[in-house]
Amino acid sequence: WANSHTSIPLMLLPFGAFLAAGLAQRALESTGAAAALGRYLTLAPGPTAAQIRTVALVAAASVAASLASPYFTGQYLHSIQALASDWWKQEVAELRPPTWENYKLLYVFTAAVVLSFLANRRRVTLFDLMLAVPLLALPFVAYRFAWFTALSAALLAKNLAAIAADHPRLRRHMEGVPALGGAALMAAAFTVLQIRHLPPFTPMPELRFGTGVSLRPYAPEGCMAYLDRHDITGLVLNRFHFGGYITWRDFPRRVPFLDGRGFTDEALIERATAAPTRPALLDQIRARHPFESAVMSHAAAGDPLVRDAGSADLVLNHPDWGLAYWDDTCLVYLRRGGPHDAVLARDQYRHLVPSRGVQLGRLGDPAYAAGLSAELARAIAETGSSMAHALKGIMLNGLRRHREAIAAFGAVLSHPSPRDSDVFDAHVGIGFAQQQLGNPAEAVRRYRQALAMHEDASVHQRLAQVHAAQGENAPAIRHYERALALNPSLVAVYPPLAVLYERDGRAGDAAKARRAAEESSRSGQGEKHFQAGTRAYLERNYPLAIEELRKSVAANPWNPAPHSNLGYVYFDAGDLDRAFEEHRRALELDPDAALSHYGIALVYRERGDPAQARWHWEQYLRLQPEGYFSRKARAEIEKLGR
Repeated sequence: WANSHTSIPLMLLPFGAFLAAGLAQRALESTGAAAALGRYLTLAPGPTAAQIRTVALVAAASVAASLASPYFTGQYLHSIQALASDWWKQEVAELRPPTWENYKLLYVFTAAVVLSFLANRRRVTLFDLMLAVPLLALPFVAYRFAWFTALSAALLAKNLAAIAADHPRLRRHMEGVPALGGAALMAAAFTVLQIRHLPPFTPMPELRFGTGVSLRPYAPEGCMAYLDRHDITGLVLNRFHFGGYITWRDFPRRVPFLDGRGFTDEALIERATAAPTRPALLDQIRARHPFESAVMSHAAAGDPLVRDAGSADLVLNHPDWGLAYWDDTCLVYLRRGGPHDAVLARDQYRHLVPSRGVQLGRLGDPAYAAGLSAELARAIAETGSSMAHALKGIMLNGLRRHREAIAAFGAVLSHPSPRDSDVFDAHVGIGFAQQQLGNPAEAVRRYRQALAMHEDASVHQRLAQVHAAQGENAPAIRHYERALALNPSLVAVYPPLAVLYERDGRAGDAAKARRAAEESSRSGQGEKHFQAGTRAYLERNYPLAIEELRKSVAANPWNPAPHSNLGYVYFDAGDLDRAFEEHRRALELDPDAALSHYGIALVYRERGDPAQARWHWEQYLRLQPEGYFSRKARAEIEKLGR
């Protein structure tokens, strides 16, 4: 029962379609109504009474088997509840309905099946029709059901075969060598595209052709094996998407805090999801649920907070917890002072925080550099992690050991299953190393390989530097301009671009670049203070957060974001008056500053003014209809309604 899925009610579809169609057709035939339908469609013979009894018995046995679960009949209702929940649809992408923009093939194929039924209306079965309706309708309810459309391919093939049977010439063409050869060629081409992960078959590039089980990046097997080696059992704090695997693998010896199948209160899931980076909340939850270990997933590489979190660990940031193991899929944290304190004392990573990567500014500290190197070597030896190889290459480039860095990045590219972000970092890192070693052609090639994976402003900047050093003004200008289009705050780009404009005889553009450099420099200083204030806020250092955010306001007085963040700092520090003033100032600068509408609503709630709180939460929902805080705003409005 550990792997029971919220989509289990769909088991009833083929049984229900067959039984309903069989009984309906027998009723039509017994009353003579089937003949009346002959003007519109001709029903093929239906199932016999014996066939109906057999399928009914199998259906009953299947339902009985499914009820051997702790959730009994409740599991048949949960998928409906999930599809009706904004929280589930926002948190689980596969519960959202597909659209024409992102799933055109679904619409085209569905239309083809419908047209085949219309063309074959004279020899269709009632069972085909009743089965086609859910197979074609459910994919438009949620991505989760999109694969049902593929099952309707059997109905499409059946209808096409029947149409061909009525037209001898068409049948001869379809059964001729050219048509069969073309079909075989198409099947072979689709197979090659699928194996090679070429468009349109590129949804899961981490999977490799062959037999066996692919655990990465879905299953935290490495982390579970680590827990096995050290006999760490009992309740485990976990990321939601790991819960099903942990239950299936280890129940009852090891139990995930978040089940993974969705049979958990939404509010508890939200609190448990936020707790790893909010120490007070983690302590509150642990007081009621005494877990001693945590199995987490990596922070998103593209999240700007990952780059700007300072010393904070954005996976699990709590002074009483330490990182004991990590690989490319998951991380294990253990609580200090608990039953596994000896394991943590021996295995804790003290210099390497994967969510922060390599802190290049600290490589001048011999103790940090040596400790980081040793911990990267340990991670590579224990797990063969592609991320660890990539971080080693970044460290070696930072230490100006470029040839060794190239070798480290090469280990990423030869890795059997590297993460895409690590491959990107490897191409960029090799490009930088080759640039420093005086090999511009190879540097350009590597940077272009990185851009083919993901367009990034800093890579365009580096390409521009290589071209400029070779005296190639036109491509250098083109890449500098593209870098600024992607990120106008790259202050370092403006001065060399102005020089290139002057060399190219574009004095006006050079002057504009210099003015933009001055403006961007001021903005950049404000952004640095803003990020420093954000880091201090994440670490609950409110005085430092206020100081840095004030400096950001001074540098960028027309930017509402520092005011908004100051409002939250003051609110958390208990100063409601200043929190209100900062949020009010943010809204004066930008009436659509959604987070400040939310912040002012919190202030009004604390002041006991529900009408004003409701209005500001409604404004937040108008601006941000989806997401974590939108759900919180709706919940707060519902409380006010009661």
